[in-house]
Amino acid sequence: MKKIYIRVDGNSTVGYGHLFRCIALANVLKSQYHVIFIENNSDEFAISHFQEVSNGIIHVGKASIVDEATYLSQHVLDANSILVLDGYQFTSHYQEIIKSPGCKLVCYDDFHNIHFYADVVINQAFGVSASDYSAESYTKFCLGFDWLIQRPSFIKAAAMHREITSLSSMFFTLGGGPIFSIAPKVFDAIELIPAIEQVVFLKGNEHVFEKDVKPATERSSKKIKVVARLDDAELCSEMLSCGMALCPASVISLEACSVGMGLFAGTTADNQHDTYSGLLRNEMAFDMGDLTKVTTEQIATRILHNFDIAKVNDQVRKQKAICNGENITNIVHLFETL
Repeated sequence: MKKIYIRVDGNSTVGYGHLFRCIALANVLKSQYHVIFIENNSDEFAISHFQEVSNGIIHVGKASIVDEATYLSQHVLDANSILVLDGYQFTSHYQEIIKSPGCKLVCYDDFHNIHFYADVVINQAFGVSASDYSAESYTKFCLGFDWLIQRPSFIKAAAMHREITSLSSMFFTLGGGPIFSIAPKVFDAIELIPAIEQVVFLKGNEHVFEKDVKPATERSSKKIKVVARLDDAELCSEMLSCGMALCPASVISLEACSVGMGLFAGTTADNQHDTYSGLLRNEMAFDMGDLTKVTTEQIATRILHNFDIAKVNDQVRKQKAICNGENITNIVHLFETL
Protein backbone atom coordinates (compact mmCIF):
# COMPACT_ATOMS: atom_id res chain seq x y z
CA MET A 1 0.00 0.00 0.00
CA LYS A 2 1.10 3.57 -0.68
CA LYS A 3 2.03 5.50 2.46
CA ILE A 4 0.30 8.66 3.62
CA TYR A 5 1.91 10.56 6.47
CA ILE A 6 -0.21 13.04 8.43
CA ARG A 7 1.62 15.69 10.46
CA VAL A 8 -0.62 17.16 13.17
CA ASP A 9 -0.66 17.84 16.91
CA GLY A 10 -3.49 17.89 19.42
CA ASN A 11 -3.65 18.78 23.11
CA SER A 12 -5.82 20.77 25.50
CA THR A 13 -3.75 23.92 25.00
CA VAL A 14 -3.77 24.15 21.18
CA GLY A 15 -7.12 22.39 20.93
CA TYR A 16 -8.26 19.40 18.90
CA GLY A 17 -9.69 20.94 15.73
CA HIS A 18 -6.72 20.04 13.52
CA LEU A 19 -6.57 16.60 15.12
CA PHE A 20 -10.24 15.81 14.45
CA ARG A 21 -9.97 16.98 10.85
CA CYS A 22 -7.02 14.66 10.31
CA ILE A 23 -8.68 11.76 12.14
CA ALA A 24 -11.62 12.18 9.76
CA LEU A 25 -9.22 12.13 6.81
CA ALA A 26 -7.47 8.99 8.09
CA ASN A 27 -10.83 7.24 8.50
CA VAL A 28 -11.63 7.89 4.86
CA LEU A 29 -8.21 6.83 3.53
CA LYS A 30 -7.14 3.98 5.81
CA SER A 31 -8.67 1.20 3.69
CA GLN A 32 -6.60 2.23 0.66
CA TYR A 33 -3.39 3.57 2.18
CA HIS A 34 -0.87 2.85 4.90
CA VAL A 35 -1.59 5.83 7.23
CA ILE A 36 1.11 7.03 9.63
CA PHE A 37 0.73 10.02 11.96
CA ILE A 38 3.65 12.32 12.77
CA GLU A 39 3.43 14.39 15.97
CA ASN A 40 5.60 16.13 18.54
CA ASN A 41 3.43 17.65 21.26
CA SER A 42 0.25 15.61 21.51
CA ASP A 43 -1.43 14.39 24.70
CA GLU A 44 -2.75 10.92 25.53
CA PHE A 45 -6.20 11.75 24.19
CA ALA A 46 -4.72 12.63 20.79
CA ILE A 47 -2.38 9.64 20.75
CA SER A 48 -5.29 7.28 21.44
CA HIS A 49 -7.11 8.70 18.40
CA PHE A 50 -4.00 8.25 16.25
CA GLN A 51 -3.75 4.63 17.32
CA GLU A 52 -7.37 3.87 16.42
CA VAL A 53 -7.11 4.90 12.77
CA SER A 54 -3.46 4.50 11.74
CA ASN A 55 -0.73 1.99 11.03
CA GLY A 56 1.80 3.81 13.18
CA ILE A 57 2.95 7.00 14.89
CA ILE A 58 6.25 8.87 14.51
CA HIS A 59 7.26 11.21 17.32
CA VAL A 60 9.61 13.89 15.99
CA GLY A 61 10.61 15.43 19.33
CA LYS A 62 11.05 19.10 20.08
CA ALA A 63 13.48 19.99 17.30
CA SER A 64 13.19 23.32 15.50
CA ILE A 65 10.70 23.40 12.65
CA VAL A 66 13.55 23.48 10.11
CA ASP A 67 15.34 20.54 11.75
CA GLU A 68 12.07 18.61 11.79
CA ALA A 69 11.51 19.19 8.07
CA THR A 70 15.11 18.20 7.31
CA TYR A 71 14.78 14.99 9.32
CA LEU A 72 11.53 14.01 7.63
CA SER A 73 12.84 14.77 4.15
CA GLN A 74 16.03 12.74 4.71
CA HIS A 75 14.82 9.81 6.81
CA VAL A 76 11.06 9.34 6.36
CA LEU A 77 9.76 10.63 3.05
CA ASP A 78 10.54 9.54 -0.50
CA ALA A 79 9.20 10.13 -3.99
CA ASN A 80 6.32 7.70 -3.42
CA SER A 81 5.12 9.31 -0.18
CA ILE A 82 2.25 11.69 0.45
CA LEU A 83 2.51 14.07 3.43
CA VAL A 84 -0.48 15.96 4.81
CA LEU A 85 0.18 19.02 7.01
CA ASP A 86 -2.42 20.52 9.34
CA GLY A 87 -1.20 23.28 11.65
CA TYR A 88 -0.02 26.88 11.62
CA GLN A 89 3.66 26.19 12.33
CA PHE A 90 4.46 24.81 8.88
CA THR A 91 6.17 27.72 7.13
CA SER A 92 6.94 28.14 3.44
CA HIS A 93 10.54 27.09 4.11
CA TYR A 94 9.31 23.95 5.93
CA GLN A 95 7.24 23.02 2.87
CA GLU A 96 10.15 23.69 0.53
CA ILE A 97 12.40 21.33 2.50
CA ILE A 98 9.67 18.67 2.69
CA LYS A 99 9.27 18.72 -1.10
CA SER A 100 12.97 18.02 -1.74
CA PRO A 101 12.66 14.18 -1.88
CA GLY A 102 9.93 14.52 -4.50
CA CYS A 103 7.00 13.54 -2.28
CA LYS A 104 3.49 14.89 -2.75
CA LEU A 105 2.48 17.54 -0.21
CA VAL A 106 -1.08 18.38 0.86
CA CYS A 107 -1.72 21.32 3.21
CA TYR A 108 -4.89 22.05 5.15
CA ASP A 109 -5.12 25.81 5.56
CA ASP A 110 -7.35 28.37 7.28
CA PHE A 111 -5.28 31.55 6.86
CA HIS A 112 -3.89 31.95 3.28
CA ASN A 113 -1.13 34.12 4.76
CA ILE A 114 2.06 32.42 3.46
CA HIS A 115 3.48 31.20 0.15
CA PHE A 116 2.66 27.54 -0.50
CA TYR A 117 4.91 24.93 -2.09
CA ALA A 118 2.28 22.23 -1.60
CA ASP A 119 0.88 20.20 -4.47
CA VAL A 120 -2.60 20.67 -2.99
CA VAL A 121 -4.05 23.26 -0.60
CA ILE A 122 -7.38 22.43 1.04
CA ASN A 123 -9.42 25.16 2.73
CA GLN A 124 -12.90 24.03 3.78
CA ALA A 125 -14.25 27.55 4.20
CA PHE A 126 -16.87 28.87 1.78
CA GLY A 127 -16.00 31.97 -0.23
CA VAL A 128 -12.21 31.60 -0.38
CA SER A 129 -10.68 31.67 -3.88
CA ALA A 130 -7.32 30.81 -5.41
CA SER A 131 -6.67 34.53 -5.86
CA ASP A 132 -6.43 34.81 -2.07
CA TYR A 133 -3.30 32.64 -2.16
CA SER A 134 0.37 32.92 -3.02
CA ALA A 135 1.60 29.56 -4.32
CA GLU A 136 3.66 27.72 -6.91
CA SER A 137 2.24 27.35 -10.44
CA TYR A 138 1.64 23.61 -9.91
CA THR A 139 -0.41 24.05 -6.71
CA LYS A 140 -4.00 22.81 -6.92
CA PHE A 141 -6.62 24.48 -4.74
CA CYS A 142 -9.53 22.57 -3.20
CA LEU A 143 -11.66 25.27 -1.61
CA GLY A 144 -15.06 25.43 0.02
CA PHE A 145 -17.59 23.14 1.66
CA ASP A 146 -17.20 20.58 -1.15
CA TRP A 147 -13.98 19.55 0.59
CA LEU A 148 -15.46 19.22 4.06
CA ILE A 149 -14.23 16.05 5.76
CA GLN A 150 -15.88 14.68 8.89
CA ARG A 151 -15.63 11.85 11.36
CA PRO A 152 -17.82 8.72 10.90
CA SER A 153 -20.56 9.57 13.41
CA PHE A 154 -21.04 13.00 11.84
CA ILE A 155 -21.15 11.54 8.34
CA LYS A 156 -24.00 9.29 9.51
CA ALA A 157 -25.74 12.19 11.26
CA ALA A 158 -25.43 14.36 8.15
CA ALA A 159 -27.45 11.84 6.14
CA MET A 160 -30.30 11.85 8.66
CA HIS A 161 -33.32 14.13 8.49
CA ARG A 162 -33.66 16.19 11.65
CA GLU A 163 -36.42 18.47 12.87
CA ILE A 164 -35.97 20.42 16.08
CA THR A 165 -38.97 20.24 18.41
CA SER A 166 -37.53 21.93 21.51
CA LEU A 167 -35.06 24.71 22.28
CA SER A 168 -34.76 23.90 25.98
CA SER A 169 -31.24 22.42 25.70
CA MET A 170 -28.06 24.05 24.39
CA PHE A 171 -24.69 22.53 23.56
CA PHE A 172 -21.85 24.94 24.37
CA THR A 173 -18.10 24.84 23.88
CA LEU A 174 -15.24 27.26 23.30
CA GLY A 175 -12.25 24.94 22.88
CA GLY A 176 -9.10 25.19 24.95
CA GLY A 177 -6.67 27.77 26.29
CA PRO A 178 -7.33 31.32 27.54
CA ILE A 179 -10.56 31.76 25.55
CA PHE A 180 -12.26 30.03 28.46
CA SER A 181 -12.43 33.48 30.05
CA ILE A 182 -15.37 33.97 27.66
CA ALA A 183 -17.36 31.09 29.15
CA PRO A 184 -18.57 32.79 32.36
CA LYS A 185 -20.33 35.58 30.47
CA VAL A 186 -21.98 33.01 28.19
CA PHE A 187 -23.30 31.11 31.23
CA ASP A 188 -24.51 34.41 32.70
CA ALA A 189 -26.26 35.21 29.40
CA ILE A 190 -27.99 31.82 29.33
CA GLU A 191 -29.15 32.53 32.87
CA LEU A 192 -31.15 35.44 31.43
CA ILE A 193 -33.11 33.10 29.11
CA PRO A 194 -35.71 31.15 31.14
CA ALA A 195 -36.65 28.84 28.24
CA ILE A 196 -33.16 27.28 28.21
CA GLU A 197 -33.27 24.64 30.91
CA GLN A 198 -30.17 22.54 30.28
CA VAL A 199 -26.64 23.17 28.98
CA VAL A 200 -24.21 20.50 27.81
CA PHE A 201 -20.77 22.09 28.20
CA LEU A 202 -17.74 20.55 26.47
CA LYS A 203 -14.67 21.73 28.37
CA GLY A 204 -11.10 21.85 27.13
CA ASN A 205 -8.19 22.80 29.36
CA GLU A 206 -8.89 21.35 32.84
CA HIS A 207 -6.87 23.94 34.76
CA VAL A 208 -8.62 26.86 33.06
CA PHE A 209 -12.00 25.22 33.61
CA GLU A 210 -11.42 24.88 37.37
CA LYS A 211 -10.13 28.44 37.67
CA ASP A 212 -12.40 30.44 35.34
CA VAL A 213 -15.47 28.42 34.40
CA LYS A 214 -16.48 26.07 37.20
CA PRO A 215 -17.67 28.92 39.47
CA ALA A 216 -20.03 30.09 36.71
CA THR A 217 -21.49 26.58 36.30
CA GLU A 218 -21.99 26.26 40.06
CA ARG A 219 -23.92 29.52 40.42
CA SER A 220 -26.16 28.74 37.44
CA SER A 221 -29.77 27.73 38.04
CA LYS A 222 -29.71 25.65 34.86
CA LYS A 223 -29.01 21.94 34.69
CA ILE A 224 -25.35 21.87 33.60
CA LYS A 225 -23.76 18.72 32.21
CA VAL A 226 -19.98 19.08 31.86
CA VAL A 227 -18.28 16.67 29.44
CA ALA A 228 -14.71 16.34 28.16
CA ARG A 229 -12.52 14.34 25.76
CA LEU A 230 -15.38 12.75 23.86
CA ASP A 231 -14.91 10.54 20.83
CA ASP A 232 -16.96 11.33 17.74
CA ALA A 233 -19.86 9.01 18.67
CA GLU A 234 -20.11 10.49 22.17
CA LEU A 235 -19.90 14.07 20.93
CA CYS A 236 -22.49 13.46 18.22
CA SER A 237 -24.83 11.92 20.80
CA GLU A 238 -24.50 14.94 23.10
CA MET A 239 -25.23 17.30 20.20
CA LEU A 240 -28.28 15.27 19.22
CA SER A 241 -29.61 15.70 22.75
CA CYS A 242 -29.74 19.48 22.19
CA GLY A 243 -31.66 21.70 19.84
CA MET A 244 -29.08 24.49 19.77
CA ALA A 245 -25.32 25.00 19.93
CA LEU A 246 -23.09 27.96 20.76
CA CYS A 247 -19.48 27.57 19.64
CA PRO A 248 -16.66 29.17 17.68
CA ALA A 249 -16.64 28.96 13.88
CA SER A 250 -14.09 26.16 13.96
CA VAL A 251 -14.22 22.45 13.04
CA ILE A 252 -16.83 21.80 15.73
CA SER A 253 -19.25 24.29 14.16
CA LEU A 254 -19.20 22.22 10.97
CA GLU A 255 -19.86 19.09 13.01
CA ALA A 256 -22.85 20.87 14.55
CA CYS A 257 -24.10 21.63 11.03
CA SER A 258 -23.85 17.94 10.13
CA VAL A 259 -25.99 17.07 13.14
CA GLY A 260 -28.42 19.90 12.39
CA MET A 261 -28.85 22.43 15.20
CA GLY A 262 -29.76 26.02 15.82
CA LEU A 263 -26.16 27.24 15.57
CA PHE A 264 -24.97 30.42 17.30
CA ALA A 265 -21.44 30.92 15.96
CA GLY A 266 -18.83 33.56 16.65
CA THR A 267 -15.08 33.95 16.50
CA THR A 268 -12.44 33.54 19.18
CA ALA A 269 -9.35 33.50 16.91
CA ASP A 270 -8.26 34.90 13.54
CA ASN A 271 -8.15 31.49 11.84
CA GLN A 272 -11.95 31.18 12.19
CA HIS A 273 -12.93 34.19 10.06
CA ASP A 274 -13.28 32.36 6.72
CA THR A 275 -15.46 29.60 8.18
CA TYR A 276 -17.47 32.19 10.13
CA SER A 277 -18.10 34.23 6.98
CA GLY A 278 -19.12 31.12 5.04
CA LEU A 279 -21.56 29.97 7.71
CA LEU A 280 -23.26 33.37 7.81
CA ARG A 281 -23.34 33.76 4.03
CA ASN A 282 -25.07 30.40 3.64
CA GLU A 283 -27.45 31.14 6.55
CA MET A 284 -26.13 28.10 8.43
CA ALA A 285 -25.50 30.01 11.66
CA PHE A 286 -26.80 32.95 13.69
CA ASP A 287 -24.25 35.73 14.12
CA MET A 288 -22.66 36.03 17.58
CA GLY A 289 -19.79 38.29 16.47
CA ASP A 290 -16.42 38.38 18.19
CA LEU A 291 -16.96 36.30 21.33
CA THR A 292 -13.94 37.89 23.00
CA LYS A 293 -15.64 41.30 22.86
CA VAL A 294 -19.40 40.80 23.19
CA THR A 295 -21.03 41.45 26.56
CA THR A 296 -23.30 39.17 28.56
CA GLU A 297 -26.31 41.27 27.57
CA GLN A 298 -25.38 41.18 23.86
CA ILE A 299 -25.03 37.38 23.95
CA ALA A 300 -28.47 37.02 25.55
CA THR A 301 -30.05 39.47 23.10
CA ARG A 302 -28.61 37.69 20.04
CA ILE A 303 -29.81 34.30 21.25
CA LEU A 304 -33.30 35.61 22.05
CA HIS A 305 -33.55 37.35 18.66
CA ASN A 306 -33.29 33.93 16.96
CA PHE A 307 -34.97 31.83 19.65
CA ASP A 308 -37.65 30.49 17.33
CA ILE A 309 -38.22 26.86 16.29
CA ALA A 310 -39.33 27.77 12.76
CA LYS A 311 -36.18 29.87 12.26
CA VAL A 312 -34.00 27.10 13.66
CA ASN A 313 -35.53 24.40 11.45
CA ASP A 314 -35.09 26.59 8.38
CA GLN A 315 -31.43 26.91 9.33
CA VAL A 316 -31.13 23.14 9.87
CA ARG A 317 -32.43 22.51 6.34
CA LYS A 318 -29.75 24.83 4.94
CA GLN A 319 -27.06 23.12 7.03
CA LYS A 320 -28.12 19.67 5.83
CA ALA A 321 -28.14 20.78 2.18
CA ILE A 322 -24.41 21.50 2.41
CA CYS A 323 -23.09 19.28 5.22
CA ASN A 324 -24.62 16.11 3.82
CA GLY A 325 -21.77 13.61 4.15
CA GLU A 326 -21.41 13.28 0.37
CA ASN A 327 -18.05 15.08 0.11
CA ILE A 328 -15.99 11.96 0.86
CA THR A 329 -15.83 11.00 -2.81
CA ASN A 330 -14.10 14.31 -3.59
CA ILE A 331 -11.37 13.58 -1.03
CA VAL A 332 -10.91 9.97 -2.14
CA HIS A 333 -10.58 11.00 -5.80
CA LEU A 334 -8.14 13.78 -4.92
CA PHE A 335 -5.70 11.40 -3.22
CA GLU A 336 -6.09 8.82 -5.99
CA THR A 337 -4.82 11.40 -8.48
CA LEU A 338 -1.72 12.40 -6.50
